[in-house]
Amino acid sequence: MVTRVTRHEFRTDNAAELMAPILKSAKDVLDHVETSEDDR
Repeated sequence: MVTRVTRHEFRTDNAAELMAPILKSAKDVLDHVETSEDDR
């Protein structure tokens, strides 16, 4: 299985706020894996 989390360009002056899209993408992928029929 391959999981691709897209990268977002961001500055590092406010990393927590700017990393939010990356964290959301990762959470969405993990949530899908947990409920997917392919999760075996």
